[in-house]
Amino acid sequence: MNDVEAMERCIELAREALDRGDHPFGSVLTRDGQIFAEGQNRVNSKLDPTAHAESEAIREACKALETLDLSGFTIYASGEPCWMCGMVIRQVGIRRVVIGGPSRWPTGSYTSPYQILTVDVPQRFGPVPEVVAGVLADQCAALLDEAGWSAPPDRP
Repeated sequence: MNDVEAMERCIELAREALDRGDHPFGSVLTRDGQIFAEGQNRVNSKLDPTAHAESEAIREACKALETLDLSGFTIYASGEPCWMCGMVIRQVGIRRVVIGGPSRWPTGSYTSPYQILTVDVPQRFGPVPEVVAGVLADQCAALLDEAGWSAPPDRP
């Protein structure tokens, strides 16, 4: 499975989340080129502010493997991981992060002033992962537009 195929699955998951009434975000974790875990935003349906797509996929993988070490994985996210998800990604040691569209809010862990995914922090938070941004960005943006997720007035 390549980056485009994995991101296509993230977009499908994001669509399902939107159709269910949640925020339009999807995420997959791959290992050895295969999807191992999937996540959808479930903030509204679970009434859980931490139920972001990336966190849901990471929880599923950690539980299945009975470990907090996901260093052999790549995570794909239809939208830029927020600060919370960026810290979770770092803490479990995910080495590669592939992002569809950038955050429309100043809380992204890659494009905001607090670049949690790329800043060198104490080793206990894991190594800085490789970040690939912009995979199917137009399709990810179109889904956000459809959902009415516009940028705040001070951000393009």
